[in-house]
Amino acid sequence: IAHGELHLLDPVAFKKDPSLLMTLFQHCQAYQAKVDFRTEEAVMEALPFIDDRFRASQKVNQAFLSILRRGKGADALLMKMHQLGFLSRYIPEFSDVEGKVHYDLYHVHPVDIHSILAVEELGRLRDGYYQKDYPLLTSLIREIEKPDILFLTTLLHDIGKGKEGGHSSVGAEMGNRIGWRMGLPMEDRGLMDFLVRHHLLML
Repeated sequence: IAHGELHLLDPVAFKKDPSLLMTLFQHCQAYQAKVDFRTEEAVMEALPFIDDRFRASQKVNQAFLSILRRGKGADALLMKMHQLGFLSRYIPEFSDVEGKVHYDLYHVHPVDIHSILAVEELGRLRDGYYQKDYPLLTSLIREIEKPDILFLTTLLHDIGKGKEGGHSSVGAEMGNRIGWRMGLPMEDRGLMDFLVRHHLLML
């Protein structure tokens, strides 16, 4: 790390061990560092190495969930993952909502950006930005036992947009498959299914 930026010492490290891609983002969060442009290039060059084996890796998935669980700067990291093309390689289903515009009262951004900004709002709530206006919600979110599952579900809540059928029920099924691929226990997948399937009740 130099001048607040994380530099990759071995330019082919990600190609040798693709799991280091997720480790990179973990380090960015832990050290509050940005990624220098050469390392960003290395990430993009290594995207073809993100395959089914990578997506099923317990090491990779636990690292991703730890980023969400820790919370601090998770939204900015998700946005960086998205900008580099990493997020849609890691969660291929997310590519279906990239740039997808949904015209209604609740969506001013394309679905992909809306989903990441929703994670940002949850983070702000937990960090106390809305303590004065929403003291109960602020208290409740800090009591949640599995914030990583809540944040993951929020990222995926509109994943079914653009598919045939109701996007909530379709998205719930997609989220269940993504959770299974990540190795989440049935209890957590059931919680994700419930939240995505009924998220319109919160409008």
